[in-house]
Amino acid sequence: WEDVQAFDGYWEGSGASGGSFSSVPDVWNSYGSGYLNIQQHGGYKAMKIFRYEDLVTDPAAVLEQLARLFGVGLPKQEVEIPEEASKSHGKARNREEALKVIAQRTFARAYSQPELRAACRRLNQTLVAAMGYHTPECSALPPERKNAPALPAAPVATGPNFEARRGRQANPASAKHQMSQF
Repeated sequence: WEDVQAFDGYWEGSGASGGSFSSVPDVWNSYGSGYLNIQQHGGYKAMKIFRYEDLVTDPAAVLEQLARLFGVGLPKQEVEIPEEASKSHGKARNREEALKVIAQRTFARAYSQPELRAACRRLNQTLVAAMGYHTPECSALPPERKNAPALPAAPVATGPNFEARRGRQANPASAKHQMSQF
């Protein structure tokens, strides 16, 4: 139980930067490393991290893994995979569109080269690989200009950092504002 308590505050919105995030990559780094820490420290009896991309591209395999994790059999009837968009707000996509975005990585084209460079600098590439992702857009960027401003290293949530954050209250308005500034 002490291992689980070490993550108190994490789920309340506090992150590696102490309750607010300076960028979207910081949010990803904080949550991703938090999930891996819980998994590695046995915060739950059994834990499996499922990636959104795997759920969209191969839902049958994810369902099979879930059934194994819970110790139950697969349903006797075929599971219907919804093809329509699952939400009605934001950039809602149907399954076919989501598959295309994942395969072609069109999401990366939404960012300017400076924005993409900043995101690549802030993303913890060790964490990216540990979560089963890759970032070809980062390695494809042209070399940076010599006088470009440096960004601080990407923060990583680790076990001792969780203890330091225990008891802090997050400011959701501040975190929301800062997340939108990426």
